[in-house]
Amino acid sequence: MTDEAELAGEMPELVRLAEKVLNRPVKLDLLAYCPTMDLLALATEEERVDVYRINGQRVIGVTSKTQKAEVEKLQWKPNGQLLAVAWKENGIRLVSPESGKDIYEMHPAADRSCRIILLAWAVNFLDSAGAKSRADVSHRGVDDVLGQAIQQLVSDAPPDLPKSLAMLDVDALLPRISPLSSGSDEDVFSSRANLDAMFHPQQASRDEAVDVLITGLEDGSVHLSIYDRFEIGTFKIGLGNDRLKGCRPILHASHPFSSTHALLVRQDAGTSFLPFDLRFFSRSGEYIALLAAKSTQLQNLLRYIGQVQKAIQSEWKSCQELPARFIQSIDGELKAKNEGGFIPAAYQLVVTGICSPLLRDWLVEIVSERGHKRWDKAVASGYDKVRRLVHENLLPALERCGVVVSRLRGLSRCNLMDSHLGLPVRKLEDVLEGINCLNLLSHRILKYAGTESRQFRVFSDWLRHEIDVQSADPPSFADDQADRDRDTDYPRILGYIQGPLTSSKIARLIPASSSKPAFNTRQTEVSLYARFQEDLKEIDAGSSSGRELLSLGDINAYLRYHCELVFQSIAESQKRNVSFGAPVLLAPREMEHAAEMRMVVEGQLSVTYVAIREPLPTPKRELSQALAEKAPA
Repeated sequence: MTDEAELAGEMPELVRLAEKVLNRPVKLDLLAYCPTMDLLALATEEERVDVYRINGQRVIGVTSKTQKAEVEKLQWKPNGQLLAVAWKENGIRLVSPESGKDIYEMHPAADRSCRIILLAWAVNFLDSAGAKSRADVSHRGVDDVLGQAIQQLVSDAPPDLPKSLAMLDVDALLPRISPLSSGSDEDVFSSRANLDAMFHPQQASRDEAVDVLITGLEDGSVHLSIYDRFEIGTFKIGLGNDRLKGCRPILHASHPFSSTHALLVRQDAGTSFLPFDLRFFSRSGEYIALLAAKSTQLQNLLRYIGQVQKAIQSEWKSCQELPARFIQSIDGELKAKNEGGFIPAAYQLVVTGICSPLLRDWLVEIVSERGHKRWDKAVASGYDKVRRLVHENLLPALERCGVVVSRLRGLSRCNLMDSHLGLPVRKLEDVLEGINCLNLLSHRILKYAGTESRQFRVFSDWLRHEIDVQSADPPSFADDQADRDRDTDYPRILGYIQGPLTSSKIARLIPASSSKPAFNTRQTEVSLYARFQEDLKEIDAGSSSGRELLSLGDINAYLRYHCELVFQSIAESQKRNVSFGAPVLLAPREMEHAAEMRMVVEGQLSVTYVAIREPLPTPKRELSQALAEKAPA
């Protein structure tokens, strides 16, 4: 607005930066502007979330994973790196504005039908006194503090060598996690950029500033999570307090220098102000950052290991399907003619060179040169892919898991803060036992895959030779047969026919599907590692005791189960450090709208300002007319 317009008292005019005409209607109450980038997120009436640049260029689009899922809330993270999207009955998805892929998904309510009516991000300094002393609060607004100023405040902090040594993260020295193929269930692991963001150390500022995501539910519950993915839990704020019966959170306010947050709740009796304090910032101190970061990293690693497991099982199933179909096509006929089946017939062909008519027809007509090429490619590539998945994906992920869990165990032992951090050593040792078993299983898969792959190479050459021999006249191959017999490794061929061809040792470790329950240490005194060693001895001996053997899926399920126990213990410990204060009634009746709520720091006090708009009174003349119309004739 110009100076002349100001003097004349004219209405201000805003400068139009850009204009975009959309081809679908937009929900006007679901618009969110990014605080750090010129990005606008909006929800359409088709329940689709689109992000546009200020010039109107569309950046990403997000749709629901299920049909007819309604978009309920949109909220940008203060640093603009994530967009939180709340869907009806589908929880909250944290979306990266760069790739448009989900970084994390959470379900705050046990009842999926419960609506999300509040979604807010907040930032809190762990050392609020130190950060406050380094900030000129009187000349810096709240928006500045919530934005880029956080990075500046942390970077201005004096160096602390003992703290730096205690918080030294060795993850940067470990090999990088390799991306998975884009065909996996979670495409977030198919991008190098996403993997670096999820698994590599975060910026130093995250050790000083904590991101808090507050979710308000229609049933009066409040869900808290920190560092994007670390969920503290859900709190029923009206439970045991008649003054908050039937309340619904509608607004949230906080300040980086205060651990106390504020909620504006609406209920039948009126609208109330409700403070709550996150005391784990002061009780756990600087360890809460390390605890949350490592717990989040462990959760991501478990998701990654789960996807690697599915990829290994898929590749193994693919490489075994074609040989199984070939063998099944001849095995039944051989047994029907009392020739013992395919394995005895193939063994006889290798040892004596005698080929039954049925086996000859199978080699020439069913397998043939074309079928052999498919067989060779499927099995050889299958062994190679399984080895690469184990060596390049599974083992590095397990190595990182071991480092993370060992770090948490050391934190629990050295600081003697189990009551505050919720890190029981026994549960962490159970997790390490699961990791050790997966490490042992991975190396055994590599050993079996190497041995069976070499056996298959010799078997494949012999099979191709027999196809050529049975397809041609016997005299034409007489000389070549004599030379070939001297170079053929018959023990490996016989070993492959007797074992891996139909009963591979790898198949006993990574079955395509498993319906049996995972091994439960609560039902036996035998440790998982000792039990698995006994299983491996049975597999190496080629014997069968009749009991179910532990597989990749079983041990992974064991690992996930005990990790969930650790996560629950941490969450319950931090949940006890969240306290809700007494509500303050702001109005004796329900208000039409609460326009804004903002918390500021004034000296040593945190002051919350609430701007509200009461319902307009009904004019007396219109009220009298309405009563007259309703009166009986």
